[in-house]
Amino acid sequence: MTGTLCCFRKEDGSAECTKHTKERCGDGGAWLVLKAGIVVVLIFDGPRRTVQEAVWGALYLDAHGERDPYLQRGKELYLQEAEYERLRLSFVRHTLKADAASLHSLRRANVAA
Repeated sequence: MTGTLCCFRKEDGSAECTKHTKERCGDGGAWLVLKAGIVVVLIFDGPRRTVQEAVWGALYLDAHGERDPYLQRGKELYLQEAEYERLRLSFVRHTLKADAASLHSLRRANVAA
């Protein structure tokens, strides 16, 4: 993990996260999209290293177990330890692509790196 802060998708369609993942993270990476309150997994596949993305889910939920998309409600959010551990183990075991594909549908991302 690099801990780098990047703009997920700029107004011009370019994506710093995609570029950083491609250059520094091998075949994939996971990004916490702060405003949306979700984790997005980026996977590079095949010889052309086509990027696919999947929404892993929310790591932070409110006291009722609900997301606060784009932090509109202003509720206090809590780290979901089990979901974090599942994501962490996926990295440690090098099963991020398989886990993301089985939990959520991977789709080709239409972004410019």
